[in-house]
Amino acid sequence: MPAQSDKSRPIIYMRPHIRKEFTSNPNKTVWVTDLKRAIREGNPKARDGADIRTTSIQNAVRQMRMEGFPLEIVEYGNAWKYMPNGVSPEVQKPAASEAEPQPAKPVSAPPAPKTLFEYLAVRRDGSLLLEDENGQLYSATPLHP
Repeated sequence: MPAQSDKSRPIIYMRPHIRKEFTSNPNKTVWVTDLKRAIREGNPKARDGADIRTTSIQNAVRQMRMEGFPLEIVEYGNAWKYMPNGVSPEVQKPAASEAEPQPAKPVSAPPAPKTLFEYLAVRRDGSLLLEDENGQLYSATPLHP
């Protein structure tokens, strides 16, 4: 039997069922399996064997958290706790993996010393003979001959 295409898959509105499950269990851990069961029980389309994807539930919960619904992450992607009195600020922030990825900060080299060198000669071994502004002599080897 061919797999159902996305167009023939029934649309299941999850968020009302998810919200109801959380609000009926304040300060208790609610697992993704509990949310699947609540969606399946509350939606006739879901009872008819429609696939309820875990990632869809996780995305709905993430959106609810971003909109300010007071949820504490108990186990990332699997369990949450509804906190009707609010979530402490450090818990309310999305986990690093949930937040938008931040661009990497460019790594800059330490500032180069302000010493100037004067080229004096090429030595027999191919290195350069240099003199700094204080008269100190240096031997420098080219990195790429």
